[in-house]
Amino acid sequence: MIDEFYSAMERILLRMISILKLLEQRSETIAGIANTLKMSSRTIQRDLQTLKQFGFPLQYNPYTFEWDFKKGRPVPSLSFSQLETIALLVLFDEYGQEMDEPVFSAIKTVALKSAALLSPSFLDAFSGQQKEIHFKHSSMNATGDYSETFQTVLSALYEESVLQIVYKSPVDQKPLETRLIPYTVLYGRSWYVVGWSGLFREVRTFKISRILEIKKVNEKYKRPSNFSVEKYLGNAWSMIPERGKDYKIVLRFSPKVAQNVAEVLWHRTQKTIFLDDGRVELRFTVSGLSEIVWWILGYGSEVEVITPKKLRDLVAKEIRKMSDLYK
Repeated sequence: MIDEFYSAMERILLRMISILKLLEQRSETIAGIANTLKMSSRTIQRDLQTLKQFGFPLQYNPYTFEWDFKKGRPVPSLSFSQLETIALLVLFDEYGQEMDEPVFSAIKTVALKSAALLSPSFLDAFSGQQKEIHFKHSSMNATGDYSETFQTVLSALYEESVLQIVYKSPVDQKPLETRLIPYTVLYGRSWYVVGWSGLFREVRTFKISRILEIKKVNEKYKRPSNFSVEKYLGNAWSMIPERGKDYKIVLRFSPKVAQNVAEVLWHRTQKTIFLDDGRVELRFTVSGLSEIVWWILGYGSEVEVITPKKLRDLVAKEIRKMSDLYK
């Protein structure tokens, strides 16, 4: 992976240096730069925007369609601290190989392009630190490539276009079809689109990787001015809010896991209470119980549901089913 990283950095760095040298000499259109450097216009346009975002004094003339240097503006000098360098390594090492995730594949490009603009000492720092720093990859959904679906959702969102989707629900055997007015996208280990569903006649959350077919309908919409992600999610444990009253939840964790559990803010309503016997008590106000049940089961016998009784019964029911499975 290190050799591939260096190779990619070198190609990007040389290309960007060539663009900057060319624009120092004369103004050029994107097509002109692409022709000179034997690259695609799309690549050149992307690189110009990246260079501009990094502070290089480039300007675009909308009348001549040419790019050049702003006269008298110095070229910025980028210097990264050790911590910032490590942050780049995290971006690349953690997400660079997750090419099935549409945004994470772009993170790889950002990391590479950022590294390409660093001082030469970065290469030495990278090779030295790579031997001492290791990253444990967090679990991610192996859902395949859904980049085109993701792009269609984003396009519809910004164009305010209605969508027609075929969706594979995790609970229904047959795919369902619905007209969808997208309001926003959310991320929580995977990407979700939230919007008004014509099938359910309410705002619903759909996992983008589960969309089997998608197309934009020739129909525009306006997102309701009173819609907000915070209001929609309410006190949902994760991504799926449930109708009905909120539940006040009390959980007690054993001394074995108490410290680790207490160190994490699991929910915005969380209250943490350390007990004299080494246990820790977490209290939440949650909209719905379905999502939190599975989180609780992950701690096995190290956690006890104190209240509400409905949640305690749901967990007990799953435990009985697990016990029957292993008899």
